Amino acid sequence: MKKLKRSGTLATLSLLCAELLAMPSAHAVQQLFCNGRMSNGWSYSAEYIDGQFTRIRWTRQGKPPQTTNLTYESINNKDQPVYTGGLMGALGVTLIDLSGGDVKPGSKITIMVDDWGNSQANCGTSSSTSATNILSFQTKSYSVKVERKNENFLMTVITRNNGRPLIDNAPATLVPRHSSDAGWTSYVHRSGITVYARSNPRGLKEVEVIPTTGRRVIEKAI
Repeated sequence: MKKLKRSGTLATLSLLCAELLAMPSAHAVQQLFCNGRMSNGWSYSAEYIDGQFTRIRWTRQGKPPQTTNLTYESINNKDQPVYTGGLMGALGVTLIDLSGGDVKPGSKITIMVDDWGNSQANCGTSSSTSATNILSFQTKSYSVKVERKNENFLMTVITRNNGRPLIDNAPATLVPRHSSDAGWTSYVHRSGITVYARSNPRGLKEVEVIPTTGRRVIEKAI
């Protein structure tokens, strides 16, 4: 009787072990990247690994890359996790997880940097921050380029007579169309200066520059 009981116990244990080995692991490393850009030209990629944000990688053309190591700080009054870190030995960095801790592709974050302002980014599975050219042309006075990087539009306008940027990789938005636009697609950057870059299906392109002081300039592509 004891031998039968022992045999039954061993059989049960063997069956349980087989089931456990056959089960997929409940723990799988999740890695996402939230890519965005500050208004001063620095692009960033915040890394989310296995349940938390760990660091932010910073890049800008002509500058050495930088890294911010993040530390979980607290939950804010909107139940959103807050992470903090530093940059360049002098700037404070704050990352706010707008998803409330449920980070997945399409989630959003806010990045705040001392003296740089705020930026919002979307999260996805790729760390790529490569840009796609949307619009590019030259006028008598300017070289104009609009690019799309992730979900963001960036505008660069170079003054041709001295090669200096009027705006450099500055954030831009797509302007909603109106019946009076006659099919024009327009992008606008607004800061201390307002710049429109436009094109239409006939191949016409133009830039409109509205400074804070002085006269408005509209030039067509050449």
